[in-house]
Amino acid sequence: MCLEMFFHLFYDVFGFVVIPHVKIYLHVLDFIGMTACRAEFPLLEPVYVRKLRAYRAADDHVHYYVVIACRIIKTYLKTIYFCINLINSFCLNNPWQNLSPEVKRNSYIGISSHRDVIMENIQVIGIRGLPLIHKGDNIASMICEHVKVQDGDILSIASTVYSKAMGYTGKLSDISPTEHALRLAKLNGEDPRFVQAVLDASADIIMETPFILSELGFGHIGVRAGVDQSNIEDDMVIFLPPDPMKSAEELRDSIRQVSGKNVGVIITDTCGRSFRRGQTGNAIGWSGFTAIRDFRGDTDLFGHVLKITEEAVVDEIAGFANFVMGESNNGVPAVVFRNCPKWTGHNDLFFSRDEDITRRALKNEWHESQ
Repeated sequence: MCLEMFFHLFYDVFGFVVIPHVKIYLHVLDFIGMTACRAEFPLLEPVYVRKLRAYRAADDHVHYYVVIACRIIKTYLKTIYFCINLINSFCLNNPWQNLSPEVKRNSYIGISSHRDVIMENIQVIGIRGLPLIHKGDNIASMICEHVKVQDGDILSIASTVYSKAMGYTGKLSDISPTEHALRLAKLNGEDPRFVQAVLDASADIIMETPFILSELGFGHIGVRAGVDQSNIEDDMVIFLPPDPMKSAEELRDSIRQVSGKNVGVIITDTCGRSFRRGQTGNAIGWSGFTAIRDFRGDTDLFGHVLKITEEAVVDEIAGFANFVMGESNNGVPAVVFRNCPKWTGHNDLFFSRDEDITRRALKNEWHESQ
């Protein structure tokens, strides 16, 4: 561990401080030497480093010695530069060994903990041909029959598909609405039985009208608790998995048993957004990686330290998966992402109640209006 820390420190200091300065000094010496040659030996300007003719007069002594001094200093600096590169080539743990010198000199990506994250080779594979899912279906086997997964793939699957396979559904005709449900149904112009299904799935009601905004037991906040009536038979509703994180882990284990491959899994749900029209895919459960790619402590292109930047990678993948899946009858319930690089971060995707100022403001405003 100590040795590894030493090498990281060595490359931080020498690879991105000493080497760039050495190269700058070399260019400065080139300029000084070229200027000295140009003063009395203009014909030597293109070749002053390779061939220096004898000086012709006593006044040329100064220019001659300037060129010689520059050549000696430049040779010394080149020796230092060569030694650093030689050590660099023998260190197998050097994380920047595949970067070109120009990239190392000109980009602050070299001093970022995410410098090795390359996104250009990601492949996106929509899985078509799956039959309509029913309770008890082994979706891991069905997916692996339609696509040959590889180690490191990330599978993004719609929550409706997973919930139908696991039986997280219900019949409206079996639901008896309460007085609370009847009141909200009248306010919002909705079926009282559907409203009761929403209330049953909710752990807390944040806003009752013009639509029900509720928090689920696992921390997700969504319109109507994510209860869905699309892509299922009439008189039926689909509920979100009660523990999506556990569901993602179980699906990941099932895929590993069927295929022998280690893949990541995201369970997605379509959600609206404040301040904007349209729905996007959000992750409600994931396994095999962290939800957040944490940039705090890294530097931007100008060397500024990032203090609050945390990228919700799991939601970005879920959003693109939703784009591939479509929202109507596209028939793509799952998407595989291949060649995704690894990242570092954490899983604190949901704000705590103390942190979530939007939730607190909405709930206080709703209570005050009652």
